[in-house]
Amino acid sequence: ALARLLPLKPRGDWYDRSDLFFLVLLRYLTGVPSERKALEALELHNALFFGKPLRLPAQSVLSDFRKKVKPKGFRALFEAFVSKLGLRACIVALDASNFKAYANKFREVKSDKDAGWLRRKTKILFGYKLHVLIDAERELPIAFCITPANVHETNVFKRLLKKTRKTLIALADKGYDSQDNRLAALEQQTLPIIPYNKRRSKRQKKLNQLEQLVYNLRTSVERVFSRAKHSHALDKLTTRGISRAYIHATLSLTALVITGLFIGATR
Repeated sequence: ALARLLPLKPRGDWYDRSDLFFLVLLRYLTGVPSERKALEALELHNALFFGKPLRLPAQSVLSDFRKKVKPKGFRALFEAFVSKLGLRACIVALDASNFKAYANKFREVKSDKDAGWLRRKTKILFGYKLHVLIDAERELPIAFCITPANVHETNVFKRLLKKTRKTLIALADKGYDSQDNRLAALEQQTLPIIPYNKRRSKRQKKLNQLEQLVYNLRTSVERVFSRAKHSHALDKLTTRGISRAYIHATLSLTALVITGLFIGATR
C-alpha cells in the first residue's frame, strides 16, 4: 500500500518514500509535541545505541513530502491500515471531540481562517472538531472527518455511517438525536441506539435494558479520543488551515490504528 500510495520521487536523493512516511508518522507514534523534537530524539537514540547519528532529512523535506501526499493520500493510507486490521464494524460508536487551532484567538484577524469558535458553558475554544466512527468492540477508528469547531456533530452522522458496511448497530449520544439520523441508519439496515434529547423530542422514551447494555459500549469512543490526544499528539496541532489540520488528525488516528495492529499481532 505504501509503494502504491506514496509519491514516486520524494525530495532528496537519500530518502526512501516509506522512510519519509515513517519519519512523518514518528511524532504521532511517540506523542511528542513537535516533529523537530521527534527527529532530535531519534537522532540521539541512534547515537547512544549505535555510536553514530542517523542521516535524517531536514524538516523542509518532510514538509515537501506532506504536500505531495496531500490529505487524500494520507486518508488512503489510513484506510489501508484499517483494511489490514480487518475491522468489520458490526457495532460502531460515533462522537466528536475538539482540538485547538494553532493560532492566537485574541487577535482581531485570526491567523487560521478555517478554524471556528465553540462555546460550551464557561469554556471557549477556537479550533477544529474531529468526528470519528469507531469499532466499539475493538476501540479503533474506522472513519472520520474534520470540521471547524462550531459545526454540530449531528450534521455529519450520515456521512460517517455511509463509510461503513454490514454495520448492525450504531451508538451515539443525545447530541445525534434527530429523526433524519435515525431514518438514515435504518435505511442502511443499521439499528440506531440513540437516547432521546428532551429539548428536541416530545417523546420521553428511555432505552430498554438490552439497549442500555449495548449502549454502554459507546464510552469506548471517549477512550479512543483520550488515547489520540494523550498518546498520539492530536492535541498538539502546530500548523494552520483545515487541510493541514486534516493531515494532522489523520496521522494521529493512523498511529492509533498501527498501535492496535501491532498489539493484535503480538497476542
